[in-house]
Amino acid sequence: MDDDTVLCARCGEPMPLGREACPACAHPVASAPGPGGAHPPSRASPTRGEGATPPAAIEERLARLERWREIGEGLGLDVPSPPAWVVARARRDPAGWERFLEELEAEARPAVAARLATWEKDTLSRLTRLEAYSIEGRLEREQVEDGLAAARSGDAGRALAVVQQVDRVLLLKERHLTLARQELDRLTELLQDLAVLGLPVPYSPREIAEELELDLRGGRLAPLKAQLRALRLEVIRTLASAFPEYIARTAAGLETARARGAPVGPAIEELVRCARAYAEGRPDEAVRRLRRLAEGPTASVPGGPARREGPATGASRTA
Repeated sequence: MDDDTVLCARCGEPMPLGREACPACAHPVASAPGPGGAHPPSRASPTRGEGATPPAAIEERLARLERWREIGEGLGLDVPSPPAWVVARARRDPAGWERFLEELEAEARPAVAARLATWEKDTLSRLTRLEAYSIEGRLEREQVEDGLAAARSGDAGRALAVVQQVDRVLLLKERHLTLARQELDRLTELLQDLAVLGLPVPYSPREIAEELELDLRGGRLAPLKAQLRALRLEVIRTLASAFPEYIARTAAGLETARARGAPVGPAIEELVRCARAYAEGRPDEAVRRLRRLAEGPTASVPGGPARREGPATGASRTA
């Protein structure tokens, strides 16, 4: 090595004297030699030879650190990982880099253990919500304990793998529950809107909502979703003749009102949008718009869209 250069204590990169930080890894220089003084301590350059780290071992460590980083990102955890220049040099010359990667792994372990403590609380809260709907979570609770035990023992890889597995399963269960809830609420809202408009309702909105909620709380998601599809299809079939007739009757009433000088132009435009939504296969939107129209200023116009007063009618699903 030239007398005018010194090796970086972290990466072994030669650098000119007087630098405050390594140009390769940005590691700060601990001290600089004075006039006539000795060079600061530096680590010997990695060399091949007896005891050199096999390339496969370096690749395994690099792959492990990359897996930790990817899983950590999903947890909001910044897992220490080697910069690109370290990866490139370690692959080119594995000797001397194993210790550096070991230090990165050692630095990551306590960070993983600390993050898993927070993850445990969040995950148990998610499990409690799912279990309130009778969705089994015993296995996931056991896996949470396994992950925490692995983190405490320093096995960060095993801990993060458990986190990834549990999160995948919970996301799937939560997605099924969310979809079932959305379909239930969508059907209930449609029935309520139809009842308000006085259109045929095959079931009482209140009673069907209570019955389906019991099924949802019972955790029977697969049969519930099939049942919701069947109920919705029945409602749509009921609408097939009733809705167009309602639109035609309302349009005729609004046209008569307009001929008499009533300001019903905006209502007619909205009625056209209702009809278009229904024709394009969006019955929920069509009925929702029609309900808003019936509750608007034109509700008092003779022949216009009318809001039905009184309790909703309809049979119970179990009647």
